[in-house]
Amino acid sequence: RAFTDARDPDAVRKWIRQVSNYDFNRILTSHFASPIAAIPQDFVDAFSYLDGQTQNLPKIACQDWQLLNELNQFIDQNKLGAPVVFDFQQGCQN
Repeated sequence: RAFTDARDPDAVRKWIRQVSNYDFNRILTSHFASPIAAIPQDFVDAFSYLDGQTQNLPKIACQDWQLLNELNQFIDQNKLGAPVVFDFQQGCQN
């Protein structure tokens, strides 16, 4: 959410559409507990924040984004990636 999604949300949306066309009932992650029971609609719903739907996002304190903000600033200042164009902090709570 703070890196790829924030830099090119349109490409992420396209990828979501492509993946959601597959028939699956679980997702294997490279981090966190895996596998996760999920169908294509669950996958789509997990990225609903890209379309401004923040009501189902986990509540994250704004200060918890500080490290990610610093990393994004480092990436931007050193031209290591595309600039951030999406407010990945939407829905954070003070």
